[in-house]
Amino acid sequence: MLTIDCIQEVKEYYQMILNQKSRYYEIIETDNTIVLKGEKAVGEVRFHEMSIIELEITDIARNEIVFYLHFQYNEKEHAERLFREMKDALIKMKDKRTLNVLLSCSSGLTTSFFADQLNSAAELLKLDYHFTAVAYNELYEHGMQNDVILLAPQIGFQMKKVQAGLKGKLVLTIPAQIFASYDSGAMISMIQKELEKAKPKQTKTQWMEEKLTNDARILAIGIVNGAQQIRLVYRYYNQGNIEDYGTVLKPNISIRDIEDIIDTQVARHPEIERIGVSMPGTEVGGKVTYGDTFNHEDIALHLINKYKRWATIENDCNSVATGLNALQDHFDNLLFYFQPYGSAFGGSGIIINGQLVRGKNHFAGEIGNAQNAFNLNHSPQETRWTNDGVLETVSKALVAEICTVAPEAVFVHCRLAADMNALREELKKYIPEESLPELRYIDNFSEYMMVGIMLKCLSEIDIYSV
Repeated sequence: MLTIDCIQEVKEYYQMILNQKSRYYEIIETDNTIVLKGEKAVGEVRFHEMSIIELEITDIARNEIVFYLHFQYNEKEHAERLFREMKDALIKMKDKRTLNVLLSCSSGLTTSFFADQLNSAAELLKLDYHFTAVAYNELYEHGMQNDVILLAPQIGFQMKKVQAGLKGKLVLTIPAQIFASYDSGAMISMIQKELEKAKPKQTKTQWMEEKLTNDARILAIGIVNGAQQIRLVYRYYNQGNIEDYGTVLKPNISIRDIEDIIDTQVARHPEIERIGVSMPGTEVGGKVTYGDTFNHEDIALHLINKYKRWATIENDCNSVATGLNALQDHFDNLLFYFQPYGSAFGGSGIIINGQLVRGKNHFAGEIGNAQNAFNLNHSPQETRWTNDGVLETVSKALVAEICTVAPEAVFVHCRLAADMNALREELKKYIPEESLPELRYIDNFSEYMMVGIMLKCLSEIDIYSV
């Protein structure tokens, strides 16, 4: 039952959710929480003081949060839309297998037959496993939606490339003896043993920002393009210390998603005085252009008017480059290159002599606009799911930038071009080895992004009186 003091609209929202009966989940009511218990996932709607509401879905088999957001109740229509998003996501989980395995060979024909055999075996063994197969040239397009990748023996030599491109997935080569005999039992047994051996990857520390100290109270929000969803990462820095933090997972992005985070954090921490948002797209004077989502919209002014606090916007790559510059002492000239998984183009943030380079209309680093002019073997749209195609795109983009600004180091985040040795060999085709920068791969760059947007907030003159 609802035991907190709240406005009448929140009480009605609570009751509305209780009335959302479905054959796909059971509704359980506890103190200030409504649980929607499905067969494969559990949803929770948690109610807090100040009309703050959390929506969360946990995958039961993996004990993994697959949907999370929070907001402060302001509008009935907005709150109901967010709950519908959560409910739809929860219902879709009924079709999700405990384990999805993707097989791949040159054409996909032989592995398709083996996948059928494995599905039959899994059904007999009462295992909630699902096997599918694709040709190798389609592997990267579908790989991230699966948990295990099985390569046929004839393409086993591609294993390192696949592991780099599908980071975080268990990638195995099918033993020739198992593949030749289509031994489903042995294959399933091998998968289970390898899953047991796999250790969870350690995440990068979230506390490296503590190297920086200041007297401000800043809410930093970073929007990160992911393989399957958008991540909104936020930190509340109270005089340089992280007092509150979290991550919101969404399939897409809108201004309301940013506002939901701000509403919640301002309600919890009314002393917040500055808001900084790092996001994809071109930013000029707080106005953002990004795909079909934002068209030269003055997001900074909108946030200033709504929250009566100083707000600033920064491009995502520029934020990361600024954070990298602040958190290392080795390079005064560096470049951060980011090409999202499945994207045909990338962008970069550039630091020269310790300063961020923006250029006219903040166009510096928008290398994607030049890639159409490169002499590529195939169009980037055709090659964005292949290691070789993406490697060619990334290397030629970096050649243009290295020849222009000659950085001491290049930091890269691009899953299908994660092999820095291979990238170096490509660059050597165009640039003398003695002029090549040091190449470093960054797996998780959100922490650098947070530092970068915090520093931008600190650097701007406070011309707006709170």
